[in-house]
Amino acid sequence: MTIVEPELRLSAQCALLGAIHPAIRLVKIKREGATIRMTIVAAEDLGNDAIDALSVAATEIVADFPMCQIEKQVIVSTDALPKENILAEGWVYQRLEHSIR
Repeated sequence: MTIVEPELRLSAQCALLGAIHPAIRLVKIKREGATIRMTIVAAEDLGNDAIDALSVAATEIVADFPMCQIEKQVIVSTDALPKENILAEGWVYQRLEHSIR
C-alpha cells in the first residue's frame, strides 16, 4: 500500500483551516506525478464564498509544491462515503455525520 505523503496531507490540512463550509463532507488530496488532485464531497451545491475559499486553499497547497499543478473537483452527493483506506486515498477532512453515531 502506498500512502499519500505526509507533507502533502499536512499542507492541505493547514491550507484548509478556516476554509471548510458546513456542507463539505469530505476532502481528500493525492499526487499523481506532477498533478495534485483535490476532491471535495459536499452535501449540497457550494456557494461562491465556499468555492473561493477552496480555491485559495488549493493555491496555498500548490505553492508548497511548485513543480506541480492542482486540479480541484467538487462532487455533490449524499450517498454513503466510500469505504477506502484513508491514508492511501489522502483523506484530510471528514465531517461528523449522524450515521456514524
